[in-house]
Amino acid sequence: MNVPYLFIFIYILGFLTTISCKQKCPEPMLLYQTNLGAETPSEELSENDTITISLHNFPNIFVGVWPKDSLNYYRYRYLLQINLSMLPKNAEIDSAFITFYPTKDTIIYPNIQPALYKNYGDNSMYIQKITTRWNLNNIFWSTQPTSTLVNQISVANIGTGNSGSGKISILPFVKDWVADSASNYGMVFKMQDETTLTPRRVYFASNYTADSRLHPLLQIYYRK
Repeated sequence: MNVPYLFIFIYILGFLTTISCKQKCPEPMLLYQTNLGAETPSEELSENDTITISLHNFPNIFVGVWPKDSLNYYRYRYLLQINLSMLPKNAEIDSAFITFYPTKDTIIYPNIQPALYKNYGDNSMYIQKITTRWNLNNIFWSTQPTSTLVNQISVANIGTGNSGSGKISILPFVKDWVADSASNYGMVFKMQDETTLTPRRVYFASNYTADSRLHPLLQIYYRK
């Protein structure tokens, strides 16, 4: 083949390949990643009836059940609302994760011994979508927002001790919130079994902990 014809052939082949790729090739995968800081609405809730203030700004996340006495127990839940406004409205969400890290803080929780500030027992959790608005400045166990069982996320036993981190998929929630941002009231973390006298809990650093490297990590993989 003559050299001029060879160049023409290569040019046409490249042009056709470009057209074909625009029609068939998927958009590149993008990653939105951020550590959730103090600007992220979150709240630790305790059922302890001796608490007269909420546990706002606590550096630790404590989700669990803890015995009050031989017949009664306290429940602890965690509320979190993530901001997704930086994602395109037409984003195709591929996967979404939130990772929690072990805490280094020893802020005293009501009725919990500091030496036991670590993951403990059968700490399988549910994460549920919150369905009503909530106010950080006026929220207690008795005024916590409602949540739904629909599409709740089941989190298997994270294990015991305080050396590991927990990476949890929240893909269904993120997909729903990107499609309808007005429905994003956040999520609540709770034990799967909240009717037991057997101690169980997960214990991680919150977005208020002093070490920003331990703030919860949000990762969302998407295509435009």
